[in-house]
Amino acid sequence: MSTVDTSSRWKLGKDMISSDTILDSVTFDDLILALKCNCEHITPDAVIVQATEIINQRLEDVKYLIENNIDEIIALASDEPLEDAGHDDITLEE
Repeated sequence: MSTVDTSSRWKLGKDMISSDTILDSVTFDDLILALKCNCEHITPDAVIVQATEIINQRLEDVKYLIENNIDEIIALASDEPLEDAGHDDITLEE
């Protein structure tokens, strides 16, 4: 089994820019598909549970992106240049 170093992926200044979305949207289609795939009996409670699971997964993704880019976020918020960003200069879009 090989391990992949994901810390070098999804980096602000390399793979993403500061105007990229860190929280993916949740559509009704997402919820409906998840219900069709995961629920034998679709009830009001099942809808709430499935929606909560989708939102929790999105929040885990946000947490990963922030933790993976904490130094870059701090540098940009402090108006410091990003070192080794793969770009000569990254600035916040206003």
